[in-house]
Amino acid sequence: MNVHYEYIDRLKGLAIIFVVMGHVLLYCCCSCDFPRALTDFIGKSIYSFHMPLFMFLSGIVVSDFPHASKLRRKLPQWLVPCVVIGLIYTFTIGDSVRSFVTNDFKGGYWYLFVLSEFYVILSLCFLFPLRFRHHWLGQILLGGGIMVALRVGVAFLPPTVVGTLSLNMVYGNWMYFFAGFFVRQHVRALKFMCNDYVEVLCLVGIVVYFAFDLQVVRRFFPFLPIGVLICAFRRREHSGGFVNSQLSWIGKNTLYIYVLHYFLLSTVSLKLIYEPIVATHNYLAELVLILAMSLVLAYVSACVGRILRSNRLLRLVLFGNALAPL
Repeated sequence: MNVHYEYIDRLKGLAIIFVVMGHVLLYCCCSCDFPRALTDFIGKSIYSFHMPLFMFLSGIVVSDFPHASKLRRKLPQWLVPCVVIGLIYTFTIGDSVRSFVTNDFKGGYWYLFVLSEFYVILSLCFLFPLRFRHHWLGQILLGGGIMVALRVGVAFLPPTVVGTLSLNMVYGNWMYFFAGFFVRQHVRALKFMCNDYVEVLCLVGIVVYFAFDLQVVRRFFPFLPIGVLICAFRRREHSGGFVNSQLSWIGKNTLYIYVLHYFLLSTVSLKLIYEPIVATHNYLAELVLILAMSLVLAYVSACVGRILRSNRLLRLVLFGNALAPL
């Protein structure tokens, strides 16, 4: 039985805001100069965990290994907007279909493609005995084994195949998605994450990571902010207020925000404002600038998406008849 948790909607709202913030910084402030965006303290902070957080939340909403019926329902809702809207965006920026198909990033729409692959991979776990795939140790072995297989695929398959299947993105994000799935299956794991002592340790770990620039553990670092955010939002699940309601609304519209905000990014340039702020190292002003623009883009994208989905034909063509959030 699927149980709906309000705090997950709010966290997904926050996660998509982080995603848009990262793109606003990259596209609108740094003119698609990714190395420069990563040298920015705010950019470095956002990119260190925003997609792992999104992947973890995508896994934590999966209540069980998906059956074929769930795949038939879910995959069109992700693959249709990935291909249709992704190709429309690809044409608007002057790129080719071949580039879209063979590139890991799929024009920026890789998340939907990779999420579909994750569900297919989970469904294949039905090949294993019931007791094994539902036991915590069996699941750890499954998750680890799949990660090893993905790494082998990235290393030995032809580059065209790796790009077409977005295997670099699948391998890079599987750990976070499966961790979310694992936590959903085992209540003790979630209770452990939400322990006050664990939360404090995560906060200390975040400070140490940035203070000493511990890039050697960057693959595991995202679990620290994920742990802090899960604790904070789960503790306030039954709290009301304007901010919580807006985060929840945004979280319920993540699909529309994700697929449509790319079209808006090219219409905005913040360089004239951004450059003087960066020159003075005014991180608070930079954060306010990027956050404000990200919220505008998120709300506009969500509203446009809801308008488009109100038309049954457009909903079918653009979103695979999707009415639910990611």
